[in-house]
Formats: sequence, C-alpha cells, structure tokens
Amino acid sequence: MIIDSPKREEERLVFLEKLKFVQKKFEFALSSGDVDDEQYNTYFNEIMNIVNNNTIDYYKLDYSKIKAHNKSNKNITWDYVQSTDNAYDKYSFAKKVHDRCLVALDNISDINLLLDLDFYLHLITNVKNYYFSLDKEKAIQKSFDHKYKRFNTIFRDETKALAMDYRKFYDINRFSKKSILDESNIRINQEQGFEFVEIGNLICNFKLKEARDKVLEVGYHVKDVPWLE
Repeated sequence: MIIDSPKREEERLVFLEKLKFVQKKFEFALSSGDVDDEQYNTYFNEIMNIVNNNTIDYYKLDYSKIKAHNKSNKNITWDYVQSTDNAYDKYSFAKKVHDRCLVALDNISDINLLLDLDFYLHLITNVKNYYFSLDKEKAIQKSFDHKYKRFNTIFRDETKALAMDYRKFYDINRFSKKSILDESNIRINQEQGFEFVEIGNLICNFKLKEARDKVLEVGYHVKDVPWLE
C-alpha cells in the first residue's frame, strides 16, 4: 500500500502548523498596527528557520528559484535578501517562501493518491502501465519548484496518463501476454474492467480520493489479489 507512513504524515502536519502559527502571529501584529522592522525581521527569521529545519517528503526548496516583489514592484531574490538590511524586503521574500510551501505541501496528498491508484491498478489487475509513470521524489520537488500553481495544473499530464491506463480496460481481451506483469493472467473480468473505465473517468476529473475508494471497493471482489498486510 503506497501511502505515507503515519510518522511522515505527522511530520508534514507539524511543519504546516509551525508555518501557520508564525503567519497568524504576524497577521495579529499587523492588524494591531504594531509592525516595525523588528517584526518584519522576526517573521523572516522564523519562517526561514522552519523551512530550513523541516525536511518533509524529499522536500528541498531551491530559494534561487523564488522571486518576490516589494511595494515598488522590485524583484526580491535570495541573493539580494542575504545581503540587504531592508526588513520589509526580507519579509516579502519569506512570505513568498511561506506561500510556496503551503501550496506544495498541499499537493503532496494528491501526489500520494496518484501513486496509490497506480499501485492498486497493478496489484488488482496484474497488467502493466502503458502511459503513466511518476517518480515521487521528482514530483514533490517539481511541486515545490513550480510557480504558484496547484496540482491540477502541475500534474495535469500525469493525471490524464493514469486515467488512460484505467480506461484501457474497456476490452480486456486486447491485452497480450507481454502486457501482464508476471506473464500469467489478467485478474479482472470484463464487468470489472468497465468499472475500471469509470474509475479512469473519476481520475480524469481529478476526483482522486473518490477514485481510490472506488478501486479498493472493486478490488476486494477480485479473486487472487495478493493484498499486503
């Protein structure tokens, strides 16, 4: 079963809570009108410290790829931030890092759902992929490095490819021996194949959790599936 270990999930939640705590504390100061250079610098230091000291799911954020903007619409880069004393500019960069982390960490759950669906496809049907492939480490790095885009945009092609691998079961008689993982037999019947096509439609519409629940429901009625403990 390809899901996060409880420990990794817990670590991710702790990381998110730390980021949110710093953000809420700063927003409270901002609403009170009590923000000065010291507050901006504190925000910068706390955010950067959290990000530097919490490695989650192969996460390695490349600061050189992040560009923020100050009130004058000037580009704020990592090189500049390391050499400036401008507290607001440092805050602007840290806020960008904070937002990038929230988006990317949110995407990790969907990446895991894709990998779950890929795993169960092989386990239940005993058929190889034609279209889908995804390296988790590279996918998570891609999510962190991407410019403020959500899962549906970043991983559109990968999601569509997995949907196609599910939809290919519209005719199970078309598979050759080379398509079977252990060169034995396909495990599902045609009626179940049609259910896999419907799961593919859910995936195509980015309803990944619903798709995973459905494939498990179908899989429990398939004979000889080597379920893992």
